[in-house]
Amino acid sequence: MADHSFVLAHIRETISRCLHQPPAPAETLSDRVFAEQFETAVRAVLSDDEWAVFSNILNRQNEALTAAQAGRLEAASKGFRILRAEQHNRSGSPALTALADIFIGAAEAYLRYRLADYEEAERLIRRATALDQDIIDSHGLTLMSAHRLQLGHNLVRIRARQGRHREAVRLVADFMAYLEWHSVSLPRELASPRKQLSSVPECIPQHYFDRLCSEAAMLLAGRFDDDARMLFGFLAPHAHKASCSSSGYGQDAHVWLRLKTLALAGEECAFLEQSAQTIEAGRKNEPLFWFAAVMDLIGFCRHQSEEGAELANWLNRETQQMGGVPYPLRKMLAAE
Repeated sequence: MADHSFVLAHIRETISRCLHQPPAPAETLSDRVFAEQFETAVRAVLSDDEWAVFSNILNRQNEALTAAQAGRLEAASKGFRILRAEQHNRSGSPALTALADIFIGAAEAYLRYRLADYEEAERLIRRATALDQDIIDSHGLTLMSAHRLQLGHNLVRIRARQGRHREAVRLVADFMAYLEWHSVSLPRELASPRKQLSSVPECIPQHYFDRLCSEAAMLLAGRFDDDARMLFGFLAPHAHKASCSSSGYGQDAHVWLRLKTLALAGEECAFLEQSAQTIEAGRKNEPLFWFAAVMDLIGFCRHQSEEGAELANWLNRETQQMGGVPYPLRKMLAAE
């Protein structure tokens, strides 16, 4: 018991030092690489005049998207209506038309998501990802195979918000197999042939491996019931080193996968030690993993001992005072 008490006290001390540290900057290496290569690739297929038109479209769709993200939904709706009307009346090359449709549609899908019009949001995303593949095939813009990963991530979030958790986690698992193992489990309507994605800088697929997995982590955070075990079964093969890349592919995702494996297996000492290390490392490029680790620690300790329950209650209170806690976790913390 003394050893157990010492471990819990050490974890609390460790976490106290880092719990309220600010997150890492939001922009990632993959964001910068994509932006730099995107301009070069697109300017190669558009005239200078069309590039100026397209740049204006990107700026204005970003303004409408920002309004939607800020909850100014009527202003966002007006912005997209104007963009759609202009797009309908604009003449231009097939490449310009397709690119404009892709980025207006993908941004408008977020507005539909905020309005709880999930069917329309999914329709817009599926149209955008189909156009991505069309422009890859017709103009050689293979970088758009990476944009399709972002759209796949958006589909996962829609299914999660609808409560279609099994479908969301299964889609995450299919994308992870596609990215890490070059699996053909995803249909062409959702992902490009893997050889096309292989021409994209490796940091981008790795980023989306982490990002997609983090959405599944949110759905399973703090949960150890039979349904959570079933859902984790879709992801579990990636937790085993023998079946995964030895190059450190998707490091944040693999840390969380192994942490969740320890928790589900009841490996108390190893789980507590590695949870403390993960939390102490702070919020990185994918902070959802960090919050998932916090929630898993709360859920695990809640039922281990009186001291464990005390640690869980303390961690719950501390986490609720933080900024940037994702909405699903705010609900879970409040319910604890």
